[in-house]
Amino acid sequence: PELWAGEQQCNKRRKLTHTSGERRRAVYLVGVAGPSGSGKSTLASQIATQLNTPVIPMQLDWFFRPNLMVRDPNQPHWGPNWEKPEGVDFEQFCSEIEHVVSILQTEEFVPKELNCHGPNHLRVPSGGINLVREMWPDKALDGNPIWIVVEGFLLYYSLQLSNMCHVQIWLDADCDVCLQRRFNRTAKSRQNDKEYVAFFAEWFRNCLWVHYERYKEQQLGNAVNAVRLPGHAPTEIVVRESTKAIEAALEKLQQHGKQ
Repeated sequence: PELWAGEQQCNKRRKLTHTSGERRRAVYLVGVAGPSGSGKSTLASQIATQLNTPVIPMQLDWFFRPNLMVRDPNQPHWGPNWEKPEGVDFEQFCSEIEHVVSILQTEEFVPKELNCHGPNHLRVPSGGINLVREMWPDKALDGNPIWIVVEGFLLYYSLQLSNMCHVQIWLDADCDVCLQRRFNRTAKSRQNDKEYVAFFAEWFRNCLWVHYERYKEQQLGNAVNAVRLPGHAPTEIVVRESTKAIEAALEKLQQHGKQ
C-alpha cells in the first residue's frame, strides 16, 4: 500500500534506534477491547494511571487509513464506513508497539519524547504522538516490569496483535448503553434535533453495531483467555477487576519466566 506521510522517515528512525542493548526490564501489554461506547478509552486511561506506566495508552484509531474507509453504496448518507478491519493498518500498529517495547526494555531513563506514528492524519499529527506521560520525561527506570496499555474496538481481530497482549480485557455492553454514550460523547450538542437524533440511532444500530457483531466472534476467538467485564458497571469496579486480572497475570509471568 501507498506509504502515509512520515512513514519512510519513521522507518529510517527505527534503523538508527539502538534496540540491541541489554534488556534491563520486562515490558508487558494489556489490551482493552469491546464495542464503541463500552468505556474502553476511560478504562485504558485508568489502568495506565493505576499501573503507573510511563506512556499513555496506544490507540488502534491512530492506525485507520482514511482513504480505505469507503461509503456503503446502499447507505451513502452514513458517510465513510470506519467499522471495517480492512481499513486498519494492524501491521504498522504491531510495529509501533514493538518499537516502544524495545525502548522501554533497554533505556535507563524515560526519553523526553517517544513518538508513535500512525496513518490516520485525522488523529495523528505529522510528527507523531508523544506517548510519554506528564512528569515522566528523563525519569530513571529501575528493573521493575513496565506495562503498556493498548485499546481499540477491533483490537483482537488481528491474531498477531491479540497474541502480543499478555492480558486481554473485553468490555461487554448492550447496544442501547453504547449508543447513548457515543451520542453524548460526539453529538450531545444536537440532542434537541429530533431528525439528527433519529439519524444517529439508525446509523449506530444498522452500521456500527452490525459490524461490531460481525467481527465479535473472531475477536473473542483470537482472545480465548480474555477477561470479560461489564462495561455498564461503575468505572471503579471495572478498574478494580482489571487490576486483579493484571496482578494475577504478572504473578504467572514471573513464575514461568515469560518475559
